[in-house]
Amino acid sequence: MTFNSKLVDFTNLKPEASKEELDQLAAQAKAGDYNSICIRSDRVEEYAPQFRCSATIDFPTEVHWCNSDEDKAQIVKEIGASPLEEKLVEAKAALEAGASELDPVINLTTVTKHDYKALRAELQAYIALMQTYNKELWLKPIFSCELLEDYSIEFTVDIFAQVVTDSDLSKLKFAYKNSTGFIKTESDYPLRTTSVELISFIASQLDEYDPDARIHIKAAGGIKNQEQASEIFKAAGGRLSHIGTSSKL
Repeated sequence: MTFNSKLVDFTNLKPEASKEELDQLAAQAKAGDYNSICIRSDRVEEYAPQFRCSATIDFPTEVHWCNSDEDKAQIVKEIGASPLEEKLVEAKAALEAGASELDPVINLTTVTKHDYKALRAELQAYIALMQTYNKELWLKPIFSCELLEDYSIEFTVDIFAQVVTDSDLSKLKFAYKNSTGFIKTESDYPLRTTSVELISFIASQLDEYDPDARIHIKAAGGIKNQEQASEIFKAAGGRLSHIGTSSKL
């Protein structure tokens, strides 16, 4: 693979990010011919006139450190846990402010409990909102795979594929995003970091449940250089549409 800068969502999601830091992010994204800057939704209005923006929805305000099963149980309760009505208000505000892409954090309790109806309703709600804009937009839900077993990833892919199949695809595009990058460990606690193995597994599940290849992959979390990006590109089996990174690739 020859590295393609258009895959990159150049990212700064620090709640305390200064104007100077985000100005630099936008300037470097322009210079690198990247796809977008991925920023918090409340900063989109300021930067959408400067550069294409991908907005996160219900994003963590701090890093979640997972060093035990107790930590994991608490994180599952917190990630993506805002009421759906609040998430949709945030999503609409980001779209009105000029966001071209949305990266909403999916309720992790819904995923781990395999709550079919709730996950389907959350995905459908974002799609219904975005369809009202009648223009090309990307939806890239974040499924927090760090804390998921294979069968839970399969569940998310299955439901996502069902919802996309039932949707009007004339304007919307879709990608499965694996990580916020805000769940980390300081120990040997097993987290599913962004890796060739993980992205290959997601791609294999998409091949099974989405044979028409309507859903792409956004790989995010810990991608630091073009060599890693190239390996992830190959692992995605032709489905990679975005790389989320805070490193200048």
